Amino acid sequence: EITLAAPETPPASGDVLAPLSPKEREVAQLAAKGLTNPEIASALHVSPETVKHHLKNIKTKTGLGRFDLAKHFWQTNLSKE
Repeated sequence: EITLAAPETPPASGDVLAPLSPKEREVAQLAAKGLTNPEIASALHVSPETVKHHLKNIKTKTGLGRFDLAKHFWQTNLSKE
């Protein structure tokens, strides 16, 4: 029997990105800015497959895809102003 792990529940602090590693946060930020996997890979000096792996981990940990990451960063930056 195969069971799929549910995305981790975001911490109560409200920081949905808290479970991410520093590298995953970098990838999330660049993806939110609209960079493609090859562009992110070039910026971080990793392979596009590594970026793809990080994006998969980000989705698993936060439940956020590229669009939702962009929305999160946009809303977070607005709330700081």
